[in-house]
Amino acid sequence: MKRLIATLALISVLTGCGSSPRGIDWQWGPVLPEARSARATAAAGGRVITVGGTSWLDMDGGAKKKRWHRSVYALPAADDTWRALPDYPLEAGYAAAFGIDELLFVIGGRDAGKVHRETFILDLAEPDAQWKPGPPLPGPRFGLVGGVIGCTIYVTGGFEPDGSGGNRPGTRLLALDCSMPDGAWRQAATLPRADLEWPMAATCGGRLYVFGGSAAGVPLTSAWVLDPDKATWRTCRPMPVALSSGAATATSNRHVLICGGSTLAVAADAAPDGKPRTPIASTCLLYDSKRDRYRHLTSLPQAVLDQGLVVLDGTVTSIGGEESPHRTRTDLVQVGRLR
Repeated sequence: MKRLIATLALISVLTGCGSSPRGIDWQWGPVLPEARSARATAAAGGRVITVGGTSWLDMDGGAKKKRWHRSVYALPAADDTWRALPDYPLEAGYAAAFGIDELLFVIGGRDAGKVHRETFILDLAEPDAQWKPGPPLPGPRFGLVGGVIGCTIYVTGGFEPDGSGGNRPGTRLLALDCSMPDGAWRQAATLPRADLEWPMAATCGGRLYVFGGSAAGVPLTSAWVLDPDKATWRTCRPMPVALSSGAATATSNRHVLICGGSTLAVAADAAPDGKPRTPIASTCLLYDSKRDRYRHLTSLPQAVLDQGLVVLDGTVTSIGGEESPHRTRTDLVQVGRLR
């Protein structure tokens, strides 16, 4: 596997995958130590890192109980072994993770009892790295998406407590300037749609892009881009297929890869019971931010949602997630080269 990933990375560099990728050569990567949803995934310090997540525990009588994880695993570039890092301070599913050089930031999330507002930072350059608290969010939030522009982290979407025991979509876009020693999260904008749930997002070319998501349980094709300097949104060309709860990541300063999630197979008004059909998708789309166009790329070998998605050294890695057809968690890792 070491040789495979190193070869994929080298070929990606030599073929200039940032120019205009037309396909993905997928392989199976090293299996995760635990099956889990892996939304809180980032690249930092030359490693792909996944933090926390959820899985199901089989109980007596065939019942299942959701588990919330603290374990953290890293996969160094050109390696084939997941290595344990210090456990996260909280049990956390549906958190957000971002890397800036050697620093790994993990934000929000939730466990069985409550939604988190904490931010924790792991400095991978330290010989005995330990999690340290960072600026907390203005309020609890889970399911966040976003990206990094320069030294600033942007998060949006997700859910926050509604004050009556439930949760509502989070519409504020928050920013944290990590170059400020005593910095705090600030509101930078508001999502253009107040009922948006489970969108996908990535930063590319100094802009934040938000794709898809769902409203009332129905996946959407919508897409928007934020100009952070003006704090204004612009509508992008809709995706050719509706996707929600997948993952997105930039492959260059021009292209964004959008993978997996749930899609709309049958609309509610076409189903005999009046309920939409939203199967898990293996779709991979490449968005060209300069041309405002999409291209279908090679599908994932395994359809997943809530997976981690990272590009490191020219290699795409899709980690864990919920799988079809039973929406259980998977420990499989999908590794691909853009061509």
